[in-house]
Amino acid sequence: AQKSLLQYGGHAHAAGVTLAEDAFQQFREAFESVGQERLSEDDLIPELKIDACLDIAEVNLSLFDAIERLAPFGAGNARPVYAFKNVQVESYKFVGDGSHVSMNINMGGQRLRGIAFGKADQAPLLDGRVDLAIRITENHWRGNRSAEFQVRDIRKSEF
Repeated sequence: AQKSLLQYGGHAHAAGVTLAEDAFQQFREAFESVGQERLSEDDLIPELKIDACLDIAEVNLSLFDAIERLAPFGAGNARPVYAFKNVQVESYKFVGDGSHVSMNINMGGQRLRGIAFGKADQAPLLDGRVDLAIRITENHWRGNRSAEFQVRDIRKSEF
């Protein structure tokens, strides 16, 4: 495959290549061959690291501001991902182009609003108790600022 490359470079989190158009198929076959040799099925299963479990009563603007003080976020300093376990989604609706889900959750009498971008296919899970992997976000609406959450993943609660 390296014989096909005109230029290449990158770093631990990205790579780029330039190759002649007539070399693309040869490069693709060699690349796929190396992937099949070195990667197992388990290597292809995405993993999501949860930094901590939260009660929604802990989610407020003070927590959001504290998280923001950890910036800049990126490689080596990922934005924290939290879990809400065994929550009841009180209501949800499809928004935008229909692929996003806006929701309100209830945990111990506390309510919180969130958004799940591109998760409309997982909406049937929201009719039962769920575990949510989330990031804390802020919302600005009509001069008001509030803490909310953005869903990274959803699963049926195991409790």
